[in-house]
Amino acid sequence: MEEIRKQHSLEEKEIDLMNILSVLMKRKKYIFAITFLCITLTAVYTLFLPNIYEASGLIESAKLKKESVENVTTFRSLFTNPYSSYIKKIAKELDISEKETHGLAKSYGFDDQSGYIYITAQSPSQEKAIRMVELACTLIVERQNQLIKFALDEINNEITELKSQIQATEEELTELHKKSLQKEKTDILAQAYIYQSIIDARENAFMRRNNLFNTLRQKYMESNYDTKEAKIIMTSTPPPPLKKVRPMRRKAVLVSALIGLLISMVFVFILDYLEKNNASTRR
Repeated sequence: MEEIRKQHSLEEKEIDLMNILSVLMKRKKYIFAITFLCITLTAVYTLFLPNIYEASGLIESAKLKKESVENVTTFRSLFTNPYSSYIKKIAKELDISEKETHGLAKSYGFDDQSGYIYITAQSPSQEKAIRMVELACTLIVERQNQLIKFALDEINNEITELKSQIQATEEELTELHKKSLQKEKTDILAQAYIYQSIIDARENAFMRRNNLFNTLRQKYMESNYDTKEAKIIMTSTPPPPLKKVRPMRRKAVLVSALIGLLISMVFVFILDYLEKNNASTRR
């Protein structure tokens, strides 16, 4: 019985498949016509769309204490906001009106690539896309290097203050050393207390001086080795070439062909159902 049921099931599936193929072959003109219409409309539409080119740039981010001074989120907020001063500066350089700044802000993209800042800009003009990237790179480098300058000024002020404290500690140590060598003209017990207090004070001064030297050394390391200015690594002046990002005509035509094929198949099945329904009603 089970084998008979399986055989019937297979036969039913074969019949269903044959019916589907029969309907598709019967209405193949509709399928070809609708699919061709979708392809034609898409091709014509994409022909009227302007080409959009994407330029790119790469910046090595400024480092402070071996860490980037800013992350990509900061630049996204600064360069994708049409009201930011940076977008207004770029718009002025490109001679763009205030109404067009919204489109300008949407044209930028930022990504973090292992500490490097990857910048993209899209425009119908290749030259404009490259110029947009160059301007953004220049503004970012100037901004980050200004932050580094402020940080270095603060470090240098701290270094000056540390040197002053070390000098004062050295003078204190010299004075304490002189006192430790003096013989107090008092009784032995009082002299012992005074001598011990001098020794303790000198030890504290030694510790403070060593801590100050260590802090000073750390500040020199931050200033000379752990701090790095931002710099532009690459922009899209050939090489590398610009990339056309829109419209993707081949992809659009392929997608429209698939959509047209699906629409046409649904249409012919609906049409076949309506015809069969009408025929059975007439009977």
